[in-house]
This record gives sequence, structure tokens and C-alpha cells, in this order.
Amino acid sequence: MTTATMPEATRSTPAALGAAPTENRRAFPRRKGKGTASCRPSKGITVAGVPATIMDISHGGIRLAIRDPFPVGEWLEVELTPMFGHGTVTRTAEVRWVHTTADGKTQLGCAWRHRLNFEELQKFL
Repeated sequence: MTTATMPEATRSTPAALGAAPTENRRAFPRRKGKGTASCRPSKGITVAGVPATIMDISHGGIRLAIRDPFPVGEWLEVELTPMFGHGTVTRTAEVRWVHTTADGKTQLGCAWRHRLNFEELQKFL
């Protein structure tokens, strides 16, 4: 279906335009996260990670505040470091949307390739 044949409501939705969704349609609601992350393209493992802050997180995905954005569709290796406790968690995630806030900061919405389990998620809440 081309954009011209899409219903008006579908064409104008942020998700259809690659922007941050305005409604929560997730299977796993995100919760405010605590900790930091480091992101790098999954194909460029030897590249240094770009630092990011965990905004919210769920079994199915994550929202990050990041200085240097990645394009929608890019697969990333995301290394999560909890604010408290020990042990990092590394997962592959796909960038689903990129949004620049009014103050010029960039946020990424990513979906995990493999879900976080309960214990892993608890480290970042």
C-alpha cells in the first residue's frame, strides 16, 4: 500500500512517519528505567559505543536519550549498566523510531530481538 492509498489517519500517525508514537500500544508497557547504556551498530562490534541514558524499559524494548542518533531500522548492540548492583546486560535491538525533543535532545525507541527476562528487567527499574 503506498502512502497515497493509505487512509488519512494512518498516513498522519507518528508511527507511520517514523516518529515517537503518541499512544501506548505495546504488549509490554514500559516503566521508568534507571541506569545507563552504550549503543553501537550490531555489525560494527569493534566500534566504540555511544553513551545513552535509559528513559524507560520493558521486556520488549527500551527508550533511550542519546547524543548521536541511529537511523530507523538500524540493529544495535545495547549494553545496559544498572544504576545499582552489578552486572551488565547486552541485547540486540532494532531502532523503531527517532525523536528530537523541543530542547534538542534525541530519543530512540528500540525493540529487543530477544525479550528481557524478569530478573534482567528488575535490574533497571
